Amino acid sequence: MIKRSSDLTLRDALRVYNAMSYSMWKYGIEGIMTSHIIIVWRTLKVEDHQQAADILSEYLNRAKKKWQRVRLMEMKPGIRNWRAHSGFKLNYIYVWENGTQQGLHTHILATIPWIFATVYKSWSQKTLTRLSGQPCTPETIEVVAPQEAPSVKRGWYWMRYGLKQLAPEPEFGPIIL
Repeated sequence: MIKRSSDLTLRDALRVYNAMSYSMWKYGIEGIMTSHIIIVWRTLKVEDHQQAADILSEYLNRAKKKWQRVRLMEMKPGIRNWRAHSGFKLNYIYVWENGTQQGLHTHILATIPWIFATVYKSWSQKTLTRLSGQPCTPETIEVVAPQEAPSVKRGWYWMRYGLKQLAPEPEFGPIIL
């Protein structure tokens, strides 16, 4: 079984920072990553880290394709009309963590509008079940998408949370991305 360290290198941290900055620069308010997703791999009976990485890669590729073209209808309270929401550009960053309680799990910071959070979670459960061959449990995936307008402060908060595993040893020399 292949295992990876939870420690992030300085290069990893810079790549996460650059991806987050680019998303906000390129897409403006829609590029702010305020939704937090956690996937707990042991609930899918995935213990091999390479297998988890392969499933995550396919899951994220399918998510990008699906959610930019989906439409969602919402009934506004007190109004008799339905309001259509078109798809959204899914940008994300992720880090791996190998904790003592949850084992291997992935933290994903993404641009999921709150209106899509429930259907996104449902789609994710079905997709992860198909990709892993195991049924999802209630602990498999958590999607937290705030109902408030996208906040730069919240996005940076979640990025700092993801970088908590930065390796404590100092690195010297040039960083090549």
